[in-house]
Amino acid sequence: MKSTISLCMIVRDEEATLAPCLNSVKDIVDQMIVVDTGSKDKTIQIAKKIGADVYQFQWCDSFSEARNESIKYANGDWILWMDADETLDPRSISELKKITQDKNKDYFYSVKISSRNNYQSKVIYSAAHRLFPNGLGIRFENRIHEQIYLSAISVGAREKVTEIHILHEGYNLSEEEYKNKLLRNRPLLEKMVNEDRQNSYAHYTLAQNYSGLKKYENAIKHFKIAIQYDTLGKSLTIDALNVMSQAYSYIEEWERAKRYSKQSIKLNPTQSGAYYMLYKCSEKQNNYEDSIEYLALLLRNTKKLNSQPNNIENDVLISEHKIIKTLGDTYTKIGRQDKAFEYYSQLTGQALTKTILWKIINITGELGEWDRLIEIIEKYLENNNNTEIEIYDILGQSFIKTDQIKKALNIYIKLFDSGESSKIVLRRIATLYAKLGNLEKAEHFIVKMNRIT
Repeated sequence: MKSTISLCMIVRDEEATLAPCLNSVKDIVDQMIVVDTGSKDKTIQIAKKIGADVYQFQWCDSFSEARNESIKYANGDWILWMDADETLDPRSISELKKITQDKNKDYFYSVKISSRNNYQSKVIYSAAHRLFPNGLGIRFENRIHEQIYLSAISVGAREKVTEIHILHEGYNLSEEEYKNKLLRNRPLLEKMVNEDRQNSYAHYTLAQNYSGLKKYENAIKHFKIAIQYDTLGKSLTIDALNVMSQAYSYIEEWERAKRYSKQSIKLNPTQSGAYYMLYKCSEKQNNYEDSIEYLALLLRNTKKLNSQPNNIENDVLISEHKIIKTLGDTYTKIGRQDKAFEYYSQLTGQALTKTILWKIINITGELGEWDRLIEIIEKYLENNNNTEIEIYDILGQSFIKTDQIKKALNIYIKLFDSGESSKIVLRRIATLYAKLGNLEKAEHFIVKMNRIT
């Protein structure tokens, strides 16, 4: 007999995002439950139109109570819960179907969530428990930033990681909107901590809030308490260590920041954010050898993550080209131009900017890597149409240095034909014609050059 899935949601004034959310799952779930906590916009109408069952709930300053209310109406074998500002990645549908057809209900599952943050210009990856079997008594806990982990463990369920991916837009906010959201949440978080001083998750979420508000010493205090009680689970402990490391870096306590990044890496050796923090702290300490070591580890891990994107848990994904550029910059600082050239020359496409190209050009003068420079400039020109004459001139000079006189001449003739008739271009053409033995052409361009005042 086919297993069934109930989508359980709580909403309030979600007319802007609800439809994409429900539409992303309506064809794979058997029931859509929407518990409304007091919407004044068109949320309820949108939910009903798409086929959801809508129920009312009197808000009582507890997200968990509202979520548990939604579970009451679930008749599916499995419960999938989402927020209205989330959508299921279509590529995850087959994985979701596969898991929910398993008759073994001894497990609850974490999914991968990518959250885009506009004002910080980054995508944050995290893991969250969003899929669990119905009927075991699993419930949500905590007034805010609700979770099922401890409840699931208490009834004997075991955690499994999936490749299911959910896209979250809730933090796609301006800096002011983001700050206001944190300020609205803080009273509930403080209330949750005061209700149970040994609640690790309550301290963890309050610490996250303080960190977002740049109150780093308060954040560190609550992160330490959260870790001390050792009930967060592996994923959240890693996240707590990373954010605590970041908080220490903001108050310029570099060694303490590095200490917590290293603890995080012990729990998960393959992650980007912790290695980036180790690099950044080492750089601030002017310890460039360590900086390079951590950047190399970061690059290796990033390549691995890019080849296996669904294996990302709590992390910040840093682009390969940014790491490669930073390695080039760091080697430049310590005078290792050969290694700087090695990394800069790996950059291609949009990553090969004009700034990077000029760095490569300047280094080439020291290293004499003219053949390699030719390749790099030609790649650059493929992606950049309106390039200054100086770049073409350097390409022409590189051809001359490698005894490719005809190719050099072609570069300058193309410049001339495009309307560029400066003395430099005319002199280059005349000189190259002379090298090729065509003295008549050489003289012709010398005359043109001399006519320029």
